[in-house]
Amino acid sequence: MKVVIIGAGSMGSLFGARLASKGEEVWLVDIWEEHIDSINQNGLTLKDRTSGKEEVISTYPRAVLDAKDIGNKEDIDLVIIFVKSYDTEAAVKKAKDIIGKKTQILTLQNGVGNGEILEKYVLPEKIIIGTTEQGGLIESPGVVVHMADRPTNIGFYDTSPDNAPIEEIKESFVNAGLETNIIEDVMSLVWSKLIVNVGFNAPTAITRLRNKDFLKIPESNEVIRMCINEAIQVCEAKGVNLAFDTDDIPGYIIHLGSTIYYHHRLSMCQDVVNKRRTEVEFINGAVVREGKRLNIPTPANVVITNLIKIIENNYEIYRQED
Repeated sequence: MKVVIIGAGSMGSLFGARLASKGEEVWLVDIWEEHIDSINQNGLTLKDRTSGKEEVISTYPRAVLDAKDIGNKEDIDLVIIFVKSYDTEAAVKKAKDIIGKKTQILTLQNGVGNGEILEKYVLPEKIIIGTTEQGGLIESPGVVVHMADRPTNIGFYDTSPDNAPIEEIKESFVNAGLETNIIEDVMSLVWSKLIVNVGFNAPTAITRLRNKDFLKIPESNEVIRMCINEAIQVCEAKGVNLAFDTDDIPGYIIHLGSTIYYHHRLSMCQDVVNKRRTEVEFINGAVVREGKRLNIPTPANVVITNLIKIIENNYEIYRQED
């Protein structure tokens, strides 16, 4: 397949490295010039720590600052959107020039609402949405670290009689060592992942703590449960069937945070530490918006969302104090 990845951050670089290492033609698009230059000069180095050892694979996906430099759009099979959710609209506008007749668009971004944004510019039957539990981080320009090897789940945004494109995508991902499943009710998984993020991402960002340190604080469990329970009420009102096989969803998510994600500093926490814009509007903020629409109170998520916005709007003060 010829694959274009819009957004060469940790996840985009991770998927790009894995796919390129198995012979797929991969193009990475990003505005981080130092990262792009390093990839073109030295390849993209993947350090794999998921197996308990550090494996270095040097691959050579092509990297550009502008999608227009990729060339003929008619031979592009897949465009993967891996930018932050608040940049989805800008990304798909730029990607329009590389979407050919056979091109599928896949979003594996955090939060909800990305499919609706893509639909404004792309035919619904071209859109595939999904979630990934893979974990990675950028160590330095041109170097990505694979931190967690977990499943990726994908499904059609709109019903489609032609399953061939999505089957080919799954096959390429699996061949690249990325466990992938095709899910019929993919929105169930999108909202289920959102609920995990609702409980941990913003609260750890406010406190600037890794999960392991956040969970040591007795009050953290109450904060997590309040945020998650509000999100569950919203999902029930929307008719979303959550993909959790338990009656105690908050307890299960706390267990995930204390095991699989115990040592992680989550993406929103990384954004706050590095004084970058966060995706809170597409995570806790999405719960607030849907709650208002459905007349369901979401006070905990309102407070969490507003606190993150206050932090974002005062980065300059924090820089001065640093």
